[in-house]
Amino acid sequence: MAPSAESIEMVVEGYTSTDKNYSIISLYTFLEKRISEEQLQNIQSELEAVLQRYDARGTVLVACEGINGTISVPHCYQRDVLLELDNHFPTLRRRLSYHDEHVFFRLRVRVKPEIVTMGSLPSDMILDVANDVGAYVPPGPEWDALLLDPECAVIDTRNDYEIKIGTFHNAINPHTNSFTEFPAQLKIIIQERKPKKIAMFCTGGIRCEKATSYALQLIATDPDIPNIPVYHLEGGILAYLQIVPPLHSSFRGECYVFDRRTALSHGLNPSSCYQTCHVCRHPLTTEDRAGVTFQEGISCMYCAGDSSRNRDRHAERQRQLDLSKDKMHLQQQRGRPRSKNESITV
Repeated sequence: MAPSAESIEMVVEGYTSTDKNYSIISLYTFLEKRISEEQLQNIQSELEAVLQRYDARGTVLVACEGINGTISVPHCYQRDVLLELDNHFPTLRRRLSYHDEHVFFRLRVRVKPEIVTMGSLPSDMILDVANDVGAYVPPGPEWDALLLDPECAVIDTRNDYEIKIGTFHNAINPHTNSFTEFPAQLKIIIQERKPKKIAMFCTGGIRCEKATSYALQLIATDPDIPNIPVYHLEGGILAYLQIVPPLHSSFRGECYVFDRRTALSHGLNPSSCYQTCHVCRHPLTTEDRAGVTFQEGISCMYCAGDSSRNRDRHAERQRQLDLSKDKMHLQQQRGRPRSKNESITV
């Protein structure tokens, strides 16, 4: 069962949650009893109404298999939001970090076929992520031991652009552009490297959890894949960075996150090195942003030559984002979070 809201308060890198104005809640769960198609729309509407009431922003995905998302809320509403989420999803896994302002501009609650998309799988392969996953390994010495084990293939399940700014020492980069490419790459890694065990990790735990479920099915159904132990990092990189101090860490660089902070370092402190291209989501250094191809919200060195992207649409989106920023800053200058009864207009 998920911990109660009372047990959630955490100390991060020398300050408590009460020192920051906003709580960022990363959350997911795979449900043992799947949600029916008929229930999904009702759950989506209920969640959206609840989160709007507490001025939450971010993206939440709901599907028959469960829920996945990251939201930011005024810290004064953190307890209320956690209790509301627990009422809907008692087995929810979550990770908290804190920031001076909202890290998202608006709220989206969407119904999707999957809460994390792995793509098409063989017709005889059915994943039961709620019940059939690899062994959890807590962040710290046990995980570090797997990284140093020559018989273990430790695989980063994230995308290539995420891995470029930080990953674990000795981890394998499968060089994927999306998670849908990962199943094929996992099979190749196992066949080429022939490890005696495999371990996987991701940002917050959801992708590697589903990846281990796939790996177990692959082992059970593919005669070319040996029967080997499968592990994954409990809580993902975020749990590791929150718990393990820099001097004892096997993580190199920073962890990419899908919000305005772009990346987090040890203690879950926001990056001072990177900002995100709002078009292609690639993390950018100060030098990248100074390049001739960079235009805020329109293009960067990684996507400027992509003719499939609509520059006018991105320019209009950037204008709307700038307006949202102005509204957020005005609200913060007034010194209060939005009340529960106010609507969100961005």
